[in-house]
Amino acid sequence: MTNSHTDIFTINGGYMLSGKTEVNGSKNAALYAIAAALLTNEKIRYYNIPDISDIDDMLDILKSLGANVSYNNDYLEINANSIDGTSLSKELSIKIRASILVLGPLIARFGEAECFLPGGDAIGNRPIDIHIAGLMKLGTKVNVNQDKLIAKSTQLSGSKIVLDYPSVLGTINLVFAAVLANGTTIITNVATEPEVTMLLDLLILMGANITGSGSQTLTIIGVKRLFGTELRIIPDRIEAGTLMMAIAATRGTGTIFNVCSEHMSAVIEKFKDANIIVMDYDNSIMIDASNTIKSVNVQSVPYPGFPTDLQAPMAILLTQADGTSIIHERVFDNRMLYINEINLMGANIKIDKQKIFIDGPKKLHGGSIKALDVRAGAAAIIAGLAAEGETIISDLFHLDRGYGKIEDQLKHLGAKILRK
Repeated sequence: MTNSHTDIFTINGGYMLSGKTEVNGSKNAALYAIAAALLTNEKIRYYNIPDISDIDDMLDILKSLGANVSYNNDYLEINANSIDGTSLSKELSIKIRASILVLGPLIARFGEAECFLPGGDAIGNRPIDIHIAGLMKLGTKVNVNQDKLIAKSTQLSGSKIVLDYPSVLGTINLVFAAVLANGTTIITNVATEPEVTMLLDLLILMGANITGSGSQTLTIIGVKRLFGTELRIIPDRIEAGTLMMAIAATRGTGTIFNVCSEHMSAVIEKFKDANIIVMDYDNSIMIDASNTIKSVNVQSVPYPGFPTDLQAPMAILLTQADGTSIIHERVFDNRMLYINEINLMGANIKIDKQKIFIDGPKKLHGGSIKALDVRAGAAAIIAGLAAEGETIISDLFHLDRGYGKIEDQLKHLGAKILRK
């Protein structure tokens, strides 16, 4: 990967996208699967791993703990049989939010874990109270000293846990701990995202006893040990949605392959509401946005609702819709920082607390903007593609956390985009 702290994208926009492109493996699903490898002393092999910096950071975390990692273009292989530490440095902890996922496996396997409060995008409050409360119910003593978290347990025991809200990372961490605990654990109000379901499938392949996958209640009967296996990572539904919105915002027509349309239902329905033609198949989605785009109202909520990670890209698409659209962000409280920059490009977007009001259609013009976080960076790209003239996007290190060579995917659709 090139130097994403100094690289820029230059986009010559105002052209309709058309053609075919493919989606990479899911960023989030891959991160969860990598953490799961800590639960066994046998080899795990994963296919369809995306080439993004978040994956590199997560692998650095496992290597710092003593795991052996082999990574090439075809597969990722992890063997955590030689773990020689249960403490994660502050430098690695704060790089990505998913660093918190070492807690469950390390406590389950070794009875202790230390890490610092995790990092990630500055998109609002994301407390780890659910992780701590759940681990304590399973028999873990947890001490938080300023920004350092120390957890110890002599023996994890099954328990009944009701989550305050369906936290994805909270669900995963507690499942990680419960699969090797004594007895039965029942967790209610769990996250049901496809990435969580894939992880549960992985753990079952490894020998875990889990029922209720896909529902809001999981029953987990602890086992003595887990085993090695192999798995193909599911397609990235957020990347798929981003590419769909790029095509639609330019009033183009295109087909996206390596997509699980079942995971895209909320996005597909909003596209249809907006008068965008969508043909969804088992492995592909065709978009035709040549007709007038209609304004729609969107609420970003936990799965199976419209994903918060596509709130910003959707807002850019709706600048090209006829009328006033409203997006209500109901997951994170600080995910609208990109709007000022998009307004400088000619958009008319107003913010009222957690609601965004978008008047359209507006003719956007090129400008110099920053990728403020992963998904805001994707929104900046879509704005540049829809705008007339040249757009320059900096701070690509945010984009590189979640999108693997998105410029190549867009070039297959005819985009005039260059990284330099």
